[in-house]
Amino acid sequence: MKHLVILMIDNRFSRTYTKAMIVILGKKGKLATSFCRHIKVKPTFLGKDIAPFESPAKVIEQLNALKPTVVINCAQYSEVEKADSEKEKCQYMIHTTPAQMAKWCAQNDSLFIHFSSPLVFDGSGSDFRSENDKQNPLSFLGQTYQQAEQAILKSGAKHFIFRTHWLYASVGCHFIKKVLDQGKLEGQLKAINDEIGSPTSCDDVAKSVVKILEKIQGLPEIPSGVYHMTGFGETNQHEWCEEILSQGTSLGFPLQVRQVKAVKFKDLYPSGTQLSNGRLSNQKILKAFGIQLPDWKSAMLKTLQEMKKNH
Repeated sequence: MKHLVILMIDNRFSRTYTKAMIVILGKKGKLATSFCRHIKVKPTFLGKDIAPFESPAKVIEQLNALKPTVVINCAQYSEVEKADSEKEKCQYMIHTTPAQMAKWCAQNDSLFIHFSSPLVFDGSGSDFRSENDKQNPLSFLGQTYQQAEQAILKSGAKHFIFRTHWLYASVGCHFIKKVLDQGKLEGQLKAINDEIGSPTSCDDVAKSVVKILEKIQGLPEIPSGVYHMTGFGETNQHEWCEEILSQGTSLGFPLQVRQVKAVKFKDLYPSGTQLSNGRLSNQKILKAFGIQLPDWKSAMLKTLQEMKKNH
């Protein structure tokens, strides 16, 4: 179970957050934790025993009790390799419950914020995909993300759908943490070199969403829609892995591995569905809100510095 953040601002989109009420479903998820650092309000946490995503009715019960004006859904289904064998759980986490939350927001004139994925595309070509490019998800997981987006759009709720990619933070389980853990052991690491994307800091995402909330305060109409939000630049997981080891070594992490073997996706996941091109264009969010996330290498360095400091 991951996290749901609910941000409530008195007097819809008032100029301050001093009277805001934030509820976080879960406790230690990387995206929700990042929001807690940048929203200037002490959050209230709800555990999965109170509002589990497998039970949409219980989540809606909490919304009815709290009456938020803004709902930020930070729930993430992170077990990508298990999606095909956990279809029911995947559906609840990504589609079913968010769809019900969007309906609630429409009925209560609240803003719904949701996070999606480039998996709604088929990964063909080498161009950066724009928000309105044709969708063609190839995997069950991608189809579920697409269904969620469609349900939110059809709900009639004021909304922001942010597609992002390869999220990481100073907490939680993610690619950087796995590389650092495996890098402590002697031997050789393997990393995929035929999938392109943009590593993205949860901290940068949270800061940017908060900036957008500040910018829309007082607007007569919310500029609802889908927006891409990823770290600046592009790489593959092999190059990313090498950069993690390089930066980690410089910062004093106890790493034994010095070499990373480049492999193809199908070498590691023979029956998996590959997203060769995960590039997302961030021009729309730049033009609309002046938001451009930092270069992925410099953003990652900040995260690694924080991880080193905390451990």
